[in-house]
Amino acid sequence: MTGADLLVDLPDLGGLIQLAPDPTGFEQEILPNLQWLRSAPTPDGKGEVRTAYNKVLGQIVGVYSTTTQRLTVQEQVNGQTVTREFGRVLTSEEHTTSTYHPTCGDMLLRQQTVKSSWGYTVATKVRTEITGAYGFISAVTAGDPLGEETELIEQTWSPEGWLQSRVKTTRKLSSVQQANPEGELPDRGPLAPFEFLERVRFETFRPSWLMEWRESGGIPVPVYDADSFDPVRLGVRGGTITSGAEPMDAAPTRVTCPDPCSKRQRAIPNAVQIRADAGRQGTEVTRSVSWTRDRGTLATYARWVAADLAQRITRTRTLIGVPPIVPGMAAQDADGRGLRGVVQSVTVQVGSGQASTEVITHEPQPPRLSEHAYQSTQTTYRDIVLFRQVGGVTVQHFTGQFDGNAPRFENVFVRVAGTQYPSPLDELEWIDDPRYGPTATGNYGQEAMT
Repeated sequence: MTGADLLVDLPDLGGLIQLAPDPTGFEQEILPNLQWLRSAPTPDGKGEVRTAYNKVLGQIVGVYSTTTQRLTVQEQVNGQTVTREFGRVLTSEEHTTSTYHPTCGDMLLRQQTVKSSWGYTVATKVRTEITGAYGFISAVTAGDPLGEETELIEQTWSPEGWLQSRVKTTRKLSSVQQANPEGELPDRGPLAPFEFLERVRFETFRPSWLMEWRESGGIPVPVYDADSFDPVRLGVRGGTITSGAEPMDAAPTRVTCPDPCSKRQRAIPNAVQIRADAGRQGTEVTRSVSWTRDRGTLATYARWVAADLAQRITRTRTLIGVPPIVPGMAAQDADGRGLRGVVQSVTVQVGSGQASTEVITHEPQPPRLSEHAYQSTQTTYRDIVLFRQVGGVTVQHFTGQFDGNAPRFENVFVRVAGTQYPSPLDELEWIDDPRYGPTATGNYGQEAMT
């Protein structure tokens, strides 16, 4: 007896953090609001990159990083090569902040990146800089500040969720300056920013897989004396630099915004199996009542069906006269006529001045019923991913068993091929491969929505 699917809440991943192979990484992935710090060596092994993250409502809205490393600089001073060693000094700082749509978390509206850098010469006078963000603060040694480089991305979206346009504004340092660069070391000024390149790129996306773009901005160009042809100052070239249109390899980026009133739940097949030792033995009879999820009600309905299909005793009696008997009447042999069961048919015959009645009854035999765990014939399963592991993922598998109305689950490792593993709370399709055990078919996503 099959009823309506049971809708159950998704697993609470917060209670599984310590079971994951990488508890720290799993916590950073699943918790909606969190700040954390990571440290890693630079590729050359001479420095360290410290990165702080700020996650709000499931999206990383802030990333702050600093790079410190050991430096060696050499310069010619009065014909002599001067070498200076700098220990752990600050070389760059980068801060990216992102703004998403308040009701659609995947819709990026604005992203700004500010980059700062420091320069070093043999005459650089170092000082202490306070760096950090999102609760992680530290003091580091820094040289001459070289100004800020910025990158700003602003995006607009269509009502259907297509990316309509993107404006990218950049300002990058292209040269530095120094007062008295050829003087004695104590007399030389600090490095300072001089020239910046500014660009604005405007992109428009069409659902027909076409991107139109144009770039403009300020480019420093030298101004020459018309008579001596010597450079005297820098000017700036502005206006549109280049533009065009080109087909894209795919449709524009599209996001799906969830209904804020909906709640994602998991649908569990709901069935009760009753076995009878009489009647249509060896025959499977299936009924469906989609108006109920209650398993007690399903079991009652299943017993009614089993009783209706149970073994019956059929009796035929011929009675003198025409007794007041009609089909459907329950007979209990109270009058000594041998009638028991439910009257199925009544046939009256008249001849030689006498009347007789043939009555056929069916007497159901109550079967011995037993409730068994429903044995599904499915060979493909769909379960919820809990966390990733080496070679696959752990899923919350529905065993087919129930504790009352509550489904029973167990954790199962499912092998996943390729490099793109499903994420926690994705619904993964898998089969029990006879050679390799539980193996993903490659289909996964978040489809179980209510």
